Amino acid sequence: MVLEHLLRSYADIDLEIPSEDEVIETFLAASRFGPLTRRRLILSWVDRLLEESTSIHLRAEAVYQRSVVLRLKGDIASSNWLLQEFLDRSNMASEIKSHHVLGRLHLSRAANYAYSFDFSSANTEVQKWNPLPSTITEEQLEVVWNQIHSVGRILRGQGFFDKACLFFERCLQIHQLRESKRYLALSHLADTYIELDYLRSHEINSHYAGELLDKAENLVKVEVEQLRSRSCHSKGFRRLLLSLSEIEIRRCRFEEAEHALIELCGIYKHLADPDIVDRLGHIRTFIALARIPPASESETRWTNALNIGRKYYPLEEEVFIVALIHLFICTIRLHHGDSEGGKAAFDYAADICRTKSPQFLIPGAGTYMFDEVQCQIQSLTGWKLPR
Repeated sequence: MVLEHLLRSYADIDLEIPSEDEVIETFLAASRFGPLTRRRLILSWVDRLLEESTSIHLRAEAVYQRSVVLRLKGDIASSNWLLQEFLDRSNMASEIKSHHVLGRLHLSRAANYAYSFDFSSANTEVQKWNPLPSTITEEQLEVVWNQIHSVGRILRGQGFFDKACLFFERCLQIHQLRESKRYLALSHLADTYIELDYLRSHEINSHYAGELLDKAENLVKVEVEQLRSRSCHSKGFRRLLLSLSEIEIRRCRFEEAEHALIELCGIYKHLADPDIVDRLGHIRTFIALARIPPASESETRWTNALNIGRKYYPLEEEVFIVALIHLFICTIRLHHGDSEGGKAAFDYAADICRTKSPQFLIPGAGTYMFDEVQCQIQSLTGWKLPR
């Protein structure tokens, strides 16, 4: 807020902001936090100030921050182009001071690939950077944390939940972790425990049924209560409450889950500029609500989930989650005796599944939800999805 006021004041009296490197560094630090509109505003000033700077290090940091903001806005293609163009023409790899920023650039590209479900390229990108052992700094340690977290996300995206857990657990073991990063790792670990609990419960003579669900609940429940009392509008709170609501659904504690999800709907509704993470969280909230009784509201709730996705991504092609939603709508129509409507929903989902594989962005979407709905449809009709 202070920085924004300062920028407006300089603009009002037509004064030039000093372009010293220390000023640019301050602006770049501020551009890492807050709503997207604010971050874009600060970065637009950084661009002007960099015209007078020769620092490769600062230019690289600015490119990194812009790539992150573009990704959070949902413009993955522009984020990728920006990173590629800078890395292709820059000699920053030889600049020791810029080494940790080089890591950030590669990890930003890896994140873009992961969002596009190109996990092979994401994994290759993650491995292009290693810390300099002779100059371990706080900045390098932060990049190492991001690298570990990135590998965990890639493994989870590929469905390797047991391996992903090891990386998210390692994230939580690193000392002096910022709260925002700790909540991020906690939510991803809890979501991955939920997935792994389901897979282990289906093993023959499994002794693990429910154990990892307990671990997930122990990770997030206390944190949610603490955050509710002091920071209930933070991104960390939203992430952890989503994880907790999924645990409640898996335990069939539907009333508790619904309370949490209605609270989340209220929060998401009032976000002025939701980024790509919050858009997914909002869609995930509607999907979770659709899985909660009563059955009389199910198709309306699934349709609401479909509509919120199309509101956020009106121009994008149909994705796996859309197929999953149509499969659930299919079962509802079949149970109501609407075989024609059920077949139409099934065929729509089947067309998507011919080109889109199961995805694991939302806990259960590619595992227990997908397994459950296929089993229901097959038992009712014998219909099977294309492989």
